[in-house]
Amino acid sequence: MQSMPPEGSRWPPSVVVPDIHLPHLYRDVVLPMWVLYDHPDDLPHYFALRLWDAMTNTATPFVFIAAELKDIEAQIDAIPGRFFRLSRHENDDAKILATYL
Repeated sequence: MQSMPPEGSRWPPSVVVPDIHLPHLYRDVVLPMWVLYDHPDDLPHYFALRLWDAMTNTATPFVFIAAELKDIEAQIDAIPGRFFRLSRHENDDAKILATYL
């Protein structure tokens, strides 16, 4: 499933993935970082977990979406010890809930 970003969006076109554990997602990412959003502008009906490359501060097109936050958290929890949760910083976009490095 692929969706186009809203006009003027800062995101690349989204490629919705069924699982964040797919190895090919990480192929070109030096330092993977998943950013959790509360109904971002380009996916207003969902919570979204978007893959970024923290080394280059670049969003990838890959995003995992879910109607309920618990489904996103289950994806992250399935990788024990792999990601460290950082709470939203006061300067972050208001739609950001957390970042996982």
